[in-house]
Amino acid sequence: MADLANGLADGSINPSSLPPIKIFRGEGGELFSLDNRRLFAGQYAGVKLPYQWATKSEIARRDMTYVDGGQSIRIRGEGWWSNG
Repeated sequence: MADLANGLADGSINPSSLPPIKIFRGEGGELFSLDNRRLFAGQYAGVKLPYQWATKSEIARRDMTYVDGGQSIRIRGEGWWSNG
């Protein structure tokens, strides 16, 4: 993920070259992503990423556990954001 985030930030990766992030609305109308790592990399870099509505079967295939009602994600590991 560090390579993607840094590449998006420095412009060496064009956001439009990435597959669309799959999104869907939860039961309460909240917007969720099936591609949180890519979403976080785009947020880190401050770029807009392509997105697409997920199908019901794509949503059903995912085993999702929510923390904070799905409002945040937890990144495992240390120092993923550095280049060195």
